[in-house]
Amino acid sequence: MSSIARLPDSIQGIASRAAAPSRTRDDVSLARRFSNARRLSASQRLGLLPVFFANLDVEKIPTSQQLEDLGHSPTILEDISCAVISLDAVFHLDATGDVGTSLWPRVWGWFEFLEMHRDHLPGISLDPETSSYFDFMCFIGCFRSHPATYDLLSTTPHFWTHIVKAWSLLPQMDDAGQRTMMLSTLGEFLSTSNARPDSELLAEMVEAAGSMNDLAGLVLNFVRTTITKPLFDPAYPVVYLNNILVFVVRAGACPDNEFDLIISPRRRLTTALYGLDFEKELVSAILFLCDRSDVHTLTVIGTCIMLLRHCVVVWTPANMWLDVWLQQGLFRALISITHRAGIGYEAEGKLRERLRPFMREISAGLVYYFPTVAFKKAFKEARGLISEDTFKDHPLSAEWKHFLASGRDLLDALDEFNSPTFRTSKACDNLQCGSIDEATAMAGRCSGCHAFYYCSRECQKTDWKAGHRNFCASHKSLILAERDEPNLFFKERSFIRSLLHHKYLKERRAICFKQIQVLAAQPADLETPPLLFTLFDFCELPPAIQVHAAGDLPKHIAGLVGTDSAEWIDIVERAERDGGYTQLHGLCMTDGEGPRVWVIPLRTDIPLIYEGLRTLAERVRLGELTNEGEIMREIDGVLDVEVTEIH
Repeated sequence: MSSIARLPDSIQGIASRAAAPSRTRDDVSLARRFSNARRLSASQRLGLLPVFFANLDVEKIPTSQQLEDLGHSPTILEDISCAVISLDAVFHLDATGDVGTSLWPRVWGWFEFLEMHRDHLPGISLDPETSSYFDFMCFIGCFRSHPATYDLLSTTPHFWTHIVKAWSLLPQMDDAGQRTMMLSTLGEFLSTSNARPDSELLAEMVEAAGSMNDLAGLVLNFVRTTITKPLFDPAYPVVYLNNILVFVVRAGACPDNEFDLIISPRRRLTTALYGLDFEKELVSAILFLCDRSDVHTLTVIGTCIMLLRHCVVVWTPANMWLDVWLQQGLFRALISITHRAGIGYEAEGKLRERLRPFMREISAGLVYYFPTVAFKKAFKEARGLISEDTFKDHPLSAEWKHFLASGRDLLDALDEFNSPTFRTSKACDNLQCGSIDEATAMAGRCSGCHAFYYCSRECQKTDWKAGHRNFCASHKSLILAERDEPNLFFKERSFIRSLLHHKYLKERRAICFKQIQVLAAQPADLETPPLLFTLFDFCELPPAIQVHAAGDLPKHIAGLVGTDSAEWIDIVERAERDGGYTQLHGLCMTDGEGPRVWVIPLRTDIPLIYEGLRTLAERVRLGELTNEGEIMREIDGVLDVEVTEIH
């Protein structure tokens, strides 16, 4: 009470009456007006704290029994009213420093009580919930730079429940100044080390939000509000985005901002985020930030890239997201970001290291039809900004060279696919027939596996009896059929086949050379020549092409195709019985669970190419052909035949 004695004489009496046991709500209201008076200095206003300490005594918080008798107890109603007035005054008192450790228990006790019983206090006038939480956030924001008070706040039971509640009210704040303050305080608390969400804290936040999806929705709304709504200070968004992304990274168990989001039980939050299209908000954030070039902005962009990589690698196939990202302007953003990832700040180096794998994964996603269509439009729009010369002296020049070259090759494949002369052909899967014709001429496909086509009902019956009935149900994962992959619509599956055929024709001479090498390396006394398996690895562009004997695949490839599965065994046996009319080709691509291989047989109407390659392989084995140039000329002669080849 000695603090009151240091107040001006005109206020001492008012303060003494407001702190006395016989005080009324009018006494406390008068003291509150003086606490906000501009003619008082900050230290003088703090001299009124004893009034609010006295009226926020936690011993006066009503018990459950007292609340039941509230209507018959004027004293308790008066205590609550005085506490409401005092709490409002303290929220606007700009109290800082050591005073927080003694003030906080009183403020917290009454604030939690009033919010818990807000709808059950007849005769008590409370501010709207939005105003109440806004004032609360202003108050706690005063202490975030005072370690002792901050630790006390953040470790108070149920504190984070009210943080989440305040967070949920953010969309209702139309005033730019209030919104800026709320984003600032929320971001500060969410990004600090005390908010590293262990399972217990995260469970509290989820319960407060309603569900994990609701908590993810709050994250999305935080990002949207930062980007789309005007703020009191336009320089703040970078800080706010950094704060919320730090929270996401921590809650997603990505320690030290590294790409390690896959194994933690807290992955549930990132699962919920990507289920709500969080990646679209990340792309929007990159576009929002890409015109800025300060160090903090580069750090935030790097975090966005890391989280986008997480979505790319872990969650969904590229055909489910990449075309949307490209339509949003991701390609343009990548160009802009690259210019800012030069040879300067340490943050630029980190950004480059995150861009490198991200660009490779974006390129690999272009094996899908709709992303490639979107890329074509984006490529045209950005043509004036890019060329191989644009980035030739840049640390990412190699990545851009590969990116642009691969992109142009894919666009060529797209133009072929969309040309009026393009026709989809099928081969009859009755190997005793094997006729090749336009897909529309085929009578139908097997209704069991959706993978085998026939030119007539008779051919289907013949192939069924010849062995397809024993393997029909097993065709579920290797053949590019509708039932195998519901995310690949007809257009996508058709384009993937067309892309493989385009790459095969472009690299056919080099592929034939590799096939000759594999055939020549086989023992000379083999009764049956080995079946060849050519793998086109589109997980990274330009795709790597490997040729192996189907019965002797490297361990990692054998694992991808499942060489012990009934489906693979049936595919191999059918190709071997076809006597050179069928080669096995595989297309490796990434999806939501990592790389996978589609086996897409190459069918021909005559086996002349295969027979010619076997002859050349025998000559190589005997030492008649040793010079690569000579072998390539012989290959040109083998390929100079009229033959129909389809995938």
